[in-house]
Amino acid sequence: MAAAAFVVMDATKINVALTSIQASVDATSTEVMLVVAGYVLAFGLILVPAGRVGDLHSRKVMMIAGLAAFTGASVACALAPNGIVLVIARLAQGVGAGMLSPQVVGLIQQLARGDQRGRAFGRLGAAIAVATGLGPCISGMVIELDVPGP
Repeated sequence: MAAAAFVVMDATKINVALTSIQASVDATSTEVMLVVAGYVLAFGLILVPAGRVGDLHSRKVMMIAGLAAFTGASVACALAPNGIVLVIARLAQGVGAGMLSPQVVGLIQQLARGDQRGRAFGRLGAAIAVATGLGPCISGMVIELDVPGP
């Protein structure tokens, strides 16, 4: 559930940071739009096929691969020297998120039965709701702290 929360948090935090991101990597307005839209597009395009691959082969392997791709792409985003590299890293991050997310739901379906399944989906919904609210708040705090400095 934490993995699903991170995916949602990542999608929501970016909106608060766009101005700072644009300034820090000297991105064009097109690149900034692609940073947001590219993530969501890649996520949406890979979501169903990745879920199916997880169903047919191994949810665990797909979840680990998605988490590795998402984490690696997150590091690439943080280290991006310019807008083009950031856009490519965000696309990769979206692919990782799309690989990871359906495995969470599939594992709940596979492992939980009866009332446990309902509680598990309720917890997943709560985790996603909290992450949706926390994403912009955490992003704003990081910007305010100005950790990397000028």
